[in-house]
Amino acid sequence: MGKILLLALFFSWSLSSMADEFPWVNQIKFQDSITWVGTNDGLYKIVISKDKKIRWSKELEKGTDFIIDSEGTIWASNFGKGLNINNGHGWQFLQNDTVKYIYNIYEYKSQIFILANINETLCYLKWDKSKWVFLTSFNPSKEQGKVSGFGLVVDSNGIYSCIDFYEKPVENSANCFYQYDWEKWNVVKKDVTDFFYENISDKWYLFNSNDGRKFIMNNLIITLPNKEVINKRFFSVKGVLWILTTNGNFYKYLNNNWIKYDLIENTNADTYYLKNENEVWAGGYSYVAYYEKGKWIEVCFLEPRPNGEETGESEEELQKQREIEASKTWGVINDPDGYTNLREMPNPDSDIVAIILKNVKFKYREVYKMDWCYVETMTGAKGYMHKSRITKI
Repeated sequence: MGKILLLALFFSWSLSSMADEFPWVNQIKFQDSITWVGTNDGLYKIVISKDKKIRWSKELEKGTDFIIDSEGTIWASNFGKGLNINNGHGWQFLQNDTVKYIYNIYEYKSQIFILANINETLCYLKWDKSKWVFLTSFNPSKEQGKVSGFGLVVDSNGIYSCIDFYEKPVENSANCFYQYDWEKWNVVKKDVTDFFYENISDKWYLFNSNDGRKFIMNNLIITLPNKEVINKRFFSVKGVLWILTTNGNFYKYLNNNWIKYDLIENTNADTYYLKNENEVWAGGYSYVAYYEKGKWIEVCFLEPRPNGEETGESEEELQKQREIEASKTWGVINDPDGYTNLREMPNPDSDIVAIILKNVKFKYREVYKMDWCYVETMTGAKGYMHKSRITKI
């Protein structure tokens, strides 16, 4: 399963460059009156005035991660090109011929650290005196196999990241939480598929996607209440853990207690972000909304046209596009193997353009007089899937 996940992530990163038409929200962060929305298609800026008028613009093309540091400067990766920064005086591109493919950005003691792919090697670097300083890499021998890394935390004790072996997996090494103690890499915990560090109260949260009933907080095993199962998880800006369960219930974990919250699940959302107790945001497939007075308010369906600019297309062309969009349906795969191939053409021998995993939502429409469907994923991958492998949702 680790290999399958890795392939899916690889295709997501590779194909994100073609995803201008369908932005997929992966981060939302808040800066005073501005809401920043990070997508595979780029970085968007949303401002809502007191009279509820919405202004939004596309600030950057492409992206994998962005942070707002302690000084209010925005650091945003442009996947395949490098890093952009904005300290309130416009965007500045940090040109570098080597450090282009940046996965994660992290701040520790006012210093910026990154996890990047350099020559197919996981490298960890620090921005120091206007240049990148190499700290360490995770590059196993050919006998061990290849690795993928995700997530980045840095403190005085070292560098932390989740690392997964694939192709030639090392026994008991896939999906592990590692620490680099400034001398060597060490396994902190096995069977970890995601982690979060809350620096306000110095708490580590370790998750395993195969066990949604519990997680680890520091060294304690925390179980969800009432036999609930994790569907999605998110943290407030103050580091409080929130859980959306498979039953559609929201809980927050505070002072070692579960507190149920009166919030309605957003069926269009893949991710949630909490600005404060009264302002919850949600992001999904070309979708952004916030919760107010018991209902979700749609901010916009993200488009690659900043500020609502005209496309130059005729009304007839626009109507045709609307009809095509209306013919599409949301679906998930129907495959006992837990994954299905997305192919370039409606042919079982055609090239594979992506691998779609179980429970991953996508849009599709049937191909006229064929047993195939045209599929568009939330990461921008487009191709064909046999209709027997699709379940409508």
